[in-house]
Amino acid sequence: MQYEEIMQASVISAADLRGNQDERWKYLYHVPNGGDRDPRVGAKMKRQGVRRGVPDLCLPIARPAVNGFAAYHGLYLELKCRKQPLSEDQERWLQFLRDQGYCVGTIYDEPLEVLAAIEWYLDHE
Repeated sequence: MQYEEIMQASVISAADLRGNQDERWKYLYHVPNGGDRDPRVGAKMKRQGVRRGVPDLCLPIARPAVNGFAAYHGLYLELKCRKQPLSEDQERWLQFLRDQGYCVGTIYDEPLEVLAAIEWYLDHE
């Protein structure tokens, strides 16, 4: 298992635990775009709508504009490890989502930073 997969699994595990106290955490989900797959599985997923560059995690909870913070339709996070650069497809998706009113971010190597970003997003009221 690659570090990025481990990082993502630990974030989802922590979100599941936090969901016992705050239901909003239960709506965090992974978009299964990356990973090594058998070519037949990859082709099937592509036919089903998997898109290159879509961020790894999504929290589909809108946030109001308050205290100088922008309003957002939801949160998308791209997880990277070892300072890997974003691909052109990832950059294009992140910019598209920003333009559509979503809060987006890229977080490198730190599951705790991912959790902190989600906490910030949920609590900026």
